[in-house]
Amino acid sequence: MAPSDCKILPTRDSRIFHFRVRLSSPEDHRHVHASTVVAGCKCEAVYMLLQSSPEILVLIAVRPNPDLEGDPKVSARMVLLDKTGSPAPSMGTGTPTNIGGSIPGLIGCYNLIARRDKVKANCVVDNYFVVLCSVDINWTSPTSSLKQELPSLGHDLAMMWDKQDLTDVSFDVGGESFSAHRLVLATRSPVFRAELYGVMAESKMASITIHDMEASTFRSMLHYIYHSSLPDAGKIDISSPMAQYQHLLVAADRYGVEGLKKICEDKLCCNGITTDTGFNVGTCGGPCLPQTQS
Repeated sequence: MAPSDCKILPTRDSRIFHFRVRLSSPEDHRHVHASTVVAGCKCEAVYMLLQSSPEILVLIAVRPNPDLEGDPKVSARMVLLDKTGSPAPSMGTGTPTNIGGSIPGLIGCYNLIARRDKVKANCVVDNYFVVLCSVDINWTSPTSSLKQELPSLGHDLAMMWDKQDLTDVSFDVGGESFSAHRLVLATRSPVFRAELYGVMAESKMASITIHDMEASTFRSMLHYIYHSSLPDAGKIDISSPMAQYQHLLVAADRYGVEGLKKICEDKLCCNGITTDTGFNVGTCGGPCLPQTQS
């Protein structure tokens, strides 16, 4: 069969085209093909006879344009047209085939198989038959995956605190000064909200002094407020981890930081508290009991 024995006829819709093919004789086992472009992808229509079979095969193979960025998703439909030009699904319709997975660069492959005698009797006009082809290609923009990787607002606020950027309030605790953001503190703690935005005197002060708290405890509480986690062990100044959790529990309760309270209670109740910590285990509200020393 010569290349002129098949042709792609476009329609007003760029996704839809007609594949017009001359019906070959049973002795002719060669194939013919023609191609077009849909949504930046090359669509190749192929017609061939199946050897030792009374059937014919029409196939659509889709290849992406390597110059375009993104992830194309392909779906296609094929149906034979009868002699009046109307769809004849009873003659055969296109179905996906897994052949594409074995051919490099192929992102979609669909085939239509029909009996040659039925095609000749119902679809052939002047020795030609027509397959109506519809190819939908949806590109997933690479920016959509980048959006999922962008830092969250919480991450950005934590980075601002780490860099001490645009802070608007400071605290004097245990001889050290700590800067923070009023809005973040008020969002995370009802006590800070009342102090910084209520009628209390602290709401008018640029620097606030906090008594009865160690600097390392306040630093760890601020870290939790911004990061929702405790700082690395190497950054904790208190030598005893259990003592650190004791102080943090008192601070979290004082400022209503419920998540931090829960962490401290779990650690103190379930990590072998002994009486030398001086902590009242009853505040845990759990089943863990202090261990007695022999």
